[in-house]
Amino acid sequence: YDTIGTDLNKDIIVQLWQGGCRQKRQKMINQGYKVIVSYGWYLDHVMNKWEDMYLEDPRADLNGDNIDNVIGGETCMWSEKID
Repeated sequence: YDTIGTDLNKDIIVQLWQGGCRQKRQKMINQGYKVIVSYGWYLDHVMNKWEDMYLEDPRADLNGDNIDNVIGGETCMWSEKID
């Protein structure tokens, strides 16, 4: 999305994985994109507590009729950081 912009096919689901993407969610769903959120659920971020992950809401602070364009969230981890 950052490189292609609004020329990106609207049938593609965009993964938001960086914390700075929180600000992009509203813009992207307003443009008709469907997104899935990964930030907030990285298992290899040892500073993240499970309680914070449990409370993470991928639709928090969004408004409008298109909030359903945020499909949900997923848990991720970088395997090279695992022993």
